[in-house]
Amino acid sequence: MTGNPGESTISPDGSLVAVALDHTDIFRSGPMPIMVWDTRTGEIRARLEGHPRRVTSLRFNPEGHVLAAASLDKNVQLWNPITTAKPLR
Repeated sequence: MTGNPGESTISPDGSLVAVALDHTDIFRSGPMPIMVWDTRTGEIRARLEGHPRRVTSLRFNPEGHVLAAASLDKNVQLWNPITTAKPLR
């Protein structure tokens, strides 16, 4: 996994941390993933890809079941940070 950490957030119960990775390599382009880790085990719970440009903001909902990601592509995508690698519709 490459990329520098960009935006990050921790779920309300502290069980998950989400980090949007950001490219710094001028020879590589394309979307960078949002990685979600389990804070208790250190395991990756999800790799979320969908924004074609840098993610500028990440927030969990109060229950921690939805992760909102805003991007320079002027879109906000909602994700289930545990069970899916596709945005919620």
